[in-house]
Amino acid sequence: NEIFKNLSEAFPQNISYKNSLAISYQNLGNIQVAFGRLDEALNYYEIYNNLAHQVYSTNPKNAKFKNGLATSYSKLGYVYNKYLKNPVKAKDYFQKCHTLWQELTEAHPSYVEFKDNFDWVKKQLASL
Repeated sequence: NEIFKNLSEAFPQNISYKNSLAISYQNLGNIQVAFGRLDEALNYYEIYNNLAHQVYSTNPKNAKFKNGLATSYSKLGYVYNKYLKNPVKAKDYFQKCHTLWQELTEAHPSYVEFKDNFDWVKKQLASL
């Protein structure tokens, strides 16, 4: 995380560094969830979402960046739904990733990960 933070600051025009920084925050959030530190996980996922949004906005046609943004919304929705028992916030995040994964599935029908993610978020929304 520190390496990508330093690289992203030193080379702000390099979107790949910012994307890697975003992913590092996702990983930090995943670790905090595993340890049950939900406040810290939520903080890391919010930073991840902010960075993923910045990365996506530089090139909204890039499927990798769109998937990263959708994943960031799914992480937030998951924490709000499963751990914080806030279905209203969870639904908002799940609807955002639903839209993105639906678009990705339609644009790339042979890419299984997008379809699986889209199916997953549909189940999450149906359970709320």
